[in-house]
Amino acid sequence: MAIFDGAECVKHACQCAKHIIALKNEQEQSLPIGIGLHYGQVLIGNIGSEEHLDYSALGETVNLASRICNYSDAMQVMVTQSVVDQIADGEIKYSQPEYVTLRGYDKEIPLYRLIFD
Repeated sequence: MAIFDGAECVKHACQCAKHIIALKNEQEQSLPIGIGLHYGQVLIGNIGSEEHLDYSALGETVNLASRICNYSDAMQVMVTQSVVDQIADGEIKYSQPEYVTLRGYDKEIPLYRLIFD
């Protein structure tokens, strides 16, 4: 899991995901991965007790991003409508939406595949 913050966090997350896939494609015998991106609010900070603290993020945004990762095919980046809405036209290219039902969600969710140049 990676968390991006700041004015261009979504653009940077998409660029990072594309870079990760490109690096994995260059490596021989690398394990294929799928990446899922979602944009939204999270609860972030140290979670635990005095004996053991973990820095983490919690919330619906994290849960949906995890489900999208599980849905993504190998060497593919899938993003939600909230990601697409944050990117200026033409900066990042996406496929047409694919409507899917993910575990734990009753409604279909539109997912877009990131297109690599």
